Amino acid sequence: MKLEITARIAVARVALAAATLVVLLLPPLARESQAAGQQEPGGRFRVLVVPLESSALDKKFGGKVADEIRKRLEDFSTHAPIPVKEYSRALKQYEVKEEELNAIKARQLANLMGAQVAFYGTIEAAGGAYRADGVFIGVQSGDELHVPAVTISDKSNESVSKVADAAIAAFQQQVQFDRAVTFCADYVGSQQPENAIRNCNEALAINPGSVPALFNKGLAFRQMFEGETAGTNGWADSAVHYFERVLEVQPGKREAMQNAAYIYSKVGAAEKASELYKQYLELDPGNVPVRLKVAYDLAQAELMVEAIEIIQAGLEFAEEDVDLLQSLGDYSLRYSSQDSTYLDTALEAYEKVLRVKGEETDLTILVNALAAYTQANRTDEAIAFAERALQSHSDSPRLWAVYADALGRKERYREASAAMDKVLELDPSYANAYLKRGQFKLRAGDEAAGMADFTNAIESGSSSQDDVFRFFWGEGHAARNEKDYSKAISEFERANRFVEASQRRELEFWWAYTYYQLGEQQATPEGAGVSQLNRAQSNFQAAVDHFERAGNVRAEVAQLKDAADKWLLNIDARIRRAQRG
Repeated sequence: MKLEITARIAVARVALAAATLVVLLLPPLARESQAAGQQEPGGRFRVLVVPLESSALDKKFGGKVADEIRKRLEDFSTHAPIPVKEYSRALKQYEVKEEELNAIKARQLANLMGAQVAFYGTIEAAGGAYRADGVFIGVQSGDELHVPAVTISDKSNESVSKVADAAIAAFQQQVQFDRAVTFCADYVGSQQPENAIRNCNEALAINPGSVPALFNKGLAFRQMFEGETAGTNGWADSAVHYFERVLEVQPGKREAMQNAAYIYSKVGAAEKASELYKQYLELDPGNVPVRLKVAYDLAQAELMVEAIEIIQAGLEFAEEDVDLLQSLGDYSLRYSSQDSTYLDTALEAYEKVLRVKGEETDLTILVNALAAYTQANRTDEAIAFAERALQSHSDSPRLWAVYADALGRKERYREASAAMDKVLELDPSYANAYLKRGQFKLRAGDEAAGMADFTNAIESGSSSQDDVFRFFWGEGHAARNEKDYSKAISEFERANRFVEASQRRELEFWWAYTYYQLGEQQATPEGAGVSQLNRAQSNFQAAVDHFERAGNVRAEVAQLKDAADKWLLNIDARIRRAQRG
């Protein structure tokens, strides 16, 4: 899939979201200072405090509150107030009248002065008293931190302190919150989930509904789940809990849906995973990369039916999208080992890709389609498909090799051998090419040419000596399973030409046992003639010789050798009786 929303990518996204969604985050402020602002000595962020509009009480009262807020801000290690004199000069420089300032103009002025934060407030009459409201504004982001309203009765110094106390308390708590949220995201980004959770908890203690804090805490638990070796799902449950908390606060948040669905898929909760993924995709149903990623997550969790359904739903929006069709084919082919009905789904998808892309069809798709036809025992269709594909991909040794396999399945061995000629022409070092061609030649009846290819396979390095041995070893046992002991003996004789020393005694045992079983088959009928008994006698003698060479490779060797000796005595007596007439 082209779009992979892994934990790392999700972390990057939430870090971006934190920069834009939460109020006055320290890193965004740092970016603001680099982009449009200045910083006070020590790297502190500049705060423009505008006198509160306080004509309802006393015009000078707002200035006194501003002075007190500036004084309190001097104690912050992260922020510093712009001095009154600099503020006054800026009013003159930019021809701004103080009485015309409002929240928007205060932010604009702060931007011109290189500040990162602006404060603006008002004092209004409220019954027999006065109500003070204020807001801190992120100059670049526009994020606002509203100060809880304060009721005062007069313009005394006590009232000044009361309003300033509220403003500073709110700002102080928000700075603490922003710091915790930022560190939480940073620790998630650096794969330190325990530290992330500690900082997220600090942020959530201040603001329990913070989406960035809840989401990052979920990501931290996801990281702990993915790094877990104990085999439990405890961390997975915690991760899902916080992603679902995010969805309670902000329904439809895609990243939370995707992560919760991913965790559900990893723990095998197919129904919940599928439900969330479908909700996630409903937000952007035609987004092919996202749909492919969702299907990939489900397939990785072995939820193949759900993955296939997700792809099929996407094809309703983009019926000829090659990536969707290829994924449908691949997943259906993979699942067909459990449910053969999906073979048709795979083949239909691959056929559509070939129709859409023609000569540009990816070779992997062609090979997978051929594998699907072969798996379905639709060999004639596999051959026809291969011949179509070779019209546009005649320079592909891999495709020629698969074509040769299909021909071999139809026992068209000479044609299969010719197809392997093409493979070796295109790539003389193609893995197992000589071995395959040797098999086809041997089955076509050309033993000399076949055996020569087996030797070439080893000498060229395209196959190992063990590869060749294993071929004949397999053929021998396949013949034994069919009780064709004569053929099995011939295959073991060929295998003997390529056997490694470490495998020789095991080969000798099965070679001996096959001779024994052939002799037993020939000698068992009581009415066997002399010529048949002679053949049985010869086979039992060969069995004894091979059992001796097998040594003690198996516990039953001695018992079988003893039984062969008894058969030899039995047969010798029967032959003598027959000869006496």
